[in-house]
Amino acid sequence: MDTRRDRSANALCIAKIKLSTTEDTEDAEEIIGFAQCPPCPLWWSASFWNALIRLPIVLLTIAASAACSPKAEAPAPAATASRWPAATLVDLSHDYSDQTVFWPTAEAFKLEKVADGITPQGYYYAANNFSTSEHGGTHIDAPVHFAKGHWSVDQIPLEKLTGNAVVVDVTAKCADQPDYRVTTEDFTAWEQVNGQIPADTIVLIRTGYSKYWPDAARYLGTAERGDAAVAKLHVP
Repeated sequence: MDTRRDRSANALCIAKIKLSTTEDTEDAEEIIGFAQCPPCPLWWSASFWNALIRLPIVLLTIAASAACSPKAEAPAPAATASRWPAATLVDLSHDYSDQTVFWPTAEAFKLEKVADGITPQGYYYAANNFSTSEHGGTHIDAPVHFAKGHWSVDQIPLEKLTGNAVVVDVTAKCADQPDYRVTTEDFTAWEQVNGQIPADTIVLIRTGYSKYWPDAARYLGTAERGDAAVAKLHVP
């Protein structure tokens, strides 16, 4: 850097300052600065500009050094806790077929095969038609089934269909009483052993009758169909 100033008293000092990032660079940028002399302020001194010019270089060097330094490995993400407990999942449903147990007056399950094979275009295609009564096999009874004006299946909130559950086991009573009806005492007896059933808990009742599926005679008490068969039903 070199400076050339007019040192006339009370004159406007015009300085030509050549700036470069290295002292021996020929292609220096010429900057015209103005200052009131005498005296010249600190920012007009050669030492000030030397320090100022080198500051970006120092900062750039620090940034480059930081970029090249080995980065600390990011901590491994914490394992996501499963919303399901560590236990065995049990499928409580039975499949639909011509063996499915229905109420004697309900239409049975029907399956019609529409397609099952290679099409003229050369790809495989399968499709079926099916029909069934809504109250047969493994199914859900919506509140409207026995309560006019209450929820149908599509209106039941999903949160009502999932949650914690308890099992009230009445298999011993059903074993010798095929017409057994679950009573309030079955629930209070469960609570005396296990504690009060929390609000919004799903209560499952085990009758033990799944062992008879799909034998309608054992499961319902009769395999007959039609109105006359209703009087012969014996099922918990």
